Amino acid sequence: MTVKAIAAFFGDVLVCSVAIAWCWLGLWINLFGFSIYHSRGNVWLPTPPAAIVFFHSMVMSGTLGFALSVLVASSATLLLESRHATVGRSVYTAFYGDARRLSTKYLAFLLSAFVSPFFYDFMWRFRGTRSFRIACGLALTLVAFTIILIAGEALVAVAMPDEPSTPPNHR
Repeated sequence: MTVKAIAAFFGDVLVCSVAIAWCWLGLWINLFGFSIYHSRGNVWLPTPPAAIVFFHSMVMSGTLGFALSVLVASSATLLLESRHATVGRSVYTAFYGDARRLSTKYLAFLLSAFVSPFFYDFMWRFRGTRSFRIACGLALTLVAFTIILIAGEALVAVAMPDEPSTPPNHR
């Protein structure tokens, strides 16, 4: 373990704390329009307080699970440091690579945590228990994180290719 990797892990903890604070403060409820709903008769009404509390607790539970999942994956990657396997090395590079890769990971995490209330709202429409809705919303958030991370890595690789470590031989 290097000092850089440990600092990146503490960056993961900080970003997870930001996502949890975003969810806990509930600023997204009014920002995303969850505080009103469209009832029958083409009337917009304020969402009842009990429904807001129920939905907020669903999103909070899912966000805690998402942050915990990312922290567990990050700590397992840090502790195992799979440098020999190709897949393990690419996962380690995605989680503990250079500044471009770290910023891509943090952006993917924050973006998927930012839009996760929409996944839980989508799951609200399905019949099922609260834990089913939370688990499916968490799964959708993890899929969104993975897709954003892979797309971000691809964009970074195309836009800013790695520079060679040794300068070319000019004669």
